[in-house]
Amino acid sequence: MLARQLWLNIGFTLLIVQVVYNTRASANIFRETFFESFPEDDYERSDFPEVKVQEDQNSPERNLRTSNEEPTCPPPFFQVMFECFYIHVHHHLTWWQARDFCRDMGGDLAEPSHPSALIAVVMQKHGTGPYHFWLGASDLKQQGNFTWLSGNPVDSGWRPGQPDNEGGVEDCLELWPSKYPSYCDKNCYSPCAFICQYLE
Repeated sequence: MLARQLWLNIGFTLLIVQVVYNTRASANIFRETFFESFPEDDYERSDFPEVKVQEDQNSPERNLRTSNEEPTCPPPFFQVMFECFYIHVHHHLTWWQARDFCRDMGGDLAEPSHPSALIAVVMQKHGTGPYHFWLGASDLKQQGNFTWLSGNPVDSGWRPGQPDNEGGVEDCLELWPSKYPSYCDKNCYSPCAFICQYLE
C-alpha cells in the first residue's frame, strides 16, 4: 500500500513538471515567432516624436484660479469673501479711538466691498448684541457728503431717512446689522463697538 502511494505521488509530480515545461516551451515559441516580425533595429527611439505637454497660459481655468486667489488674513482677522475683518466688541470707543485701535493692528475702520456678507457674519457671531458698529466713513470733510476713508462716496446701504444729522452732531457712519439697509449716521463721540479691516 505504501509503495503504491509513493508511485502515485511520483507520477503526479512528473505530470506537473511536464505541464510546466510544455507551457514554458509554448510561451518561448510564441515570443520568438512574434518578435521575429519586428526586427530590433527597425525602430529607433528617434522614430517616435517626444510628446510635450504645455500649459495653456490663457486657459479659462487657469485665469479663474488666479483671479480667485484668497487673501491671507493674519490673526485675529478673519476672511469674508476676499477681505479680512476683525470685529471688536470688548471695548466701546469713539470713532477716532476705534480708528486708532484698528491702525495699531495694521488696518483701519472697515470699508466692506460686500456689506451683506459682512452683516451675515456679524449676525452669526454677535446676533444678540452689540447692535451698532463703527465703520470707516464720515462727512467730517464736507457736511452731508459721506465718504469712506478711501475717498469713495457712500452711495448706498442707508436706512430710510438716513443720514439725518440729528441734532447737527452725527458725522460718522455706524453699521446696524439687525436692520436692513444697515447704515446710519451717529455722533462720532458716542462709544460704540467697531469693525476693522486689514490693509495689505
